[in-house]
Amino acid sequence: MSAAKRRVNQLNPDIVVDTFATTLNPDNVLSLLASYDIIVDATDNFDTKYLISDACVAGEKPMVYASISQFEGQVSVFNHYHQATQERGPCFRDLFETPPPPHLTQNCAQAGVLGVIPGLLGCFQANEVLKLILQTGEPLSGKLLSIDCLDNTFHLLSVHKNRNRLPAPTLGASTTPAWRDSDWLSPDNLHDWLESQAPLQLVDVRDSHEHLHASLGGRLIPLKDILDRRQELDTTRRIVFYCKSGVRSKAALLAVRSIHPHAELFSLEGGIERYLMTFPDNATLVAP
Repeated sequence: MSAAKRRVNQLNPDIVVDTFATTLNPDNVLSLLASYDIIVDATDNFDTKYLISDACVAGEKPMVYASISQFEGQVSVFNHYHQATQERGPCFRDLFETPPPPHLTQNCAQAGVLGVIPGLLGCFQANEVLKLILQTGEPLSGKLLSIDCLDNTFHLLSVHKNRNRLPAPTLGASTTPAWRDSDWLSPDNLHDWLESQAPLQLVDVRDSHEHLHASLGGRLIPLKDILDRRQELDTTRRIVFYCKSGVRSKAALLAVRSIHPHAELFSLEGGIERYLMTFPDNATLVAP
């Protein structure tokens, strides 16, 4: 975050860049966005996208949206105020009313993203922001621009406002189980548990080739199989999910919590990468 700020100021020292070293959540999202006229969604997870969208609706602000996966991307402008009709256009929930279950979605670590895609979609977002500021051209309000870089095709899809849709009961409200900061397990705590032989089950939710390359031991259940193989989870003990960086293990925890709401579930913070950086000589510690 600080590196991005320095780079932006190098490009234009007259720009004021505000940074916030905090997680966006329902308690702070309205106050954090209150001072800004246009909100650009450059996030990579559904929970935050819904939270930003709901806050933009509540605060009557346009949301310049983008989403990417592998070789594809989407861009749109949600909640834009139209002078002609004197009402706001569709919001993100009019396109996708509720988030998909975590185990049905892929993240960048799993699916991968072609390196040029974020830059390309970012340029489209910047173009939409300029159109909003200058009040020129036709913003992508009520439209979803879909881009496939494998065959260089562009599709412009219509997005309609769902006037029968009930508003979200709370900001970022989701059908998926809630995430709590206490669900993270630090490398230090995991190391202590393993050293003391505390009763727990380690579950690696990466793919098999990643597990063979480097592992903390435990049972291998790739994220895509986590619910189909739920009978292999020992909910009588603490279960610690881990992956490369913590993204997939978080998704695995939320998926399992949806069927075992009272189980003691944890996600290794920073994944195996941070654990091995902290304890480079202890990768052979294995939990049954």
